[in-house]
Amino acid sequence: MLSNRFYSINGSDEVPLAKAAQTEVPEQTTIDRRVAKVVEIIDKGLARDLSVNAVACAVDLSQSYLAHIFKLETGVSIGAYVRNRRIAKAARLLIASSLSVKEIAAVVGFLQAQHFTRAFTVAMGCSPTKYRIYETRHPRK
Repeated sequence: MLSNRFYSINGSDEVPLAKAAQTEVPEQTTIDRRVAKVVEIIDKGLARDLSVNAVACAVDLSQSYLAHIFKLETGVSIGAYVRNRRIAKAARLLIASSLSVKEIAAVVGFLQAQHFTRAFTVAMGCSPTKYRIYETRHPRK
């Protein structure tokens, strides 16, 4: 049901690899400083409004230019990066906390628990509840 392959988020917790949960920015020798700032803003503020417009305003770039350079540097759109980071954080919280699915959805920036459940299911291959049960019964060494 769940993938047996794992990846690391910022060198810390491992999370099952699913097609849409690949959240690492590809390692490059240099990354555009504006894109690095956007990644920092996103990673530090998952619960906030992280629309392209909001992020573009924070780094003083137009929406279209920011979207272009972000995709060029990372290989994913800003929206996909935000969604993937939120799902990855939710996966960690499902395992490490006793928060309800609804509470986790709010913590990671989803306005509606149903939207979170759909996004999580698409990304991870199972519902948040099933993921929590599976990971609880099959702890990693």
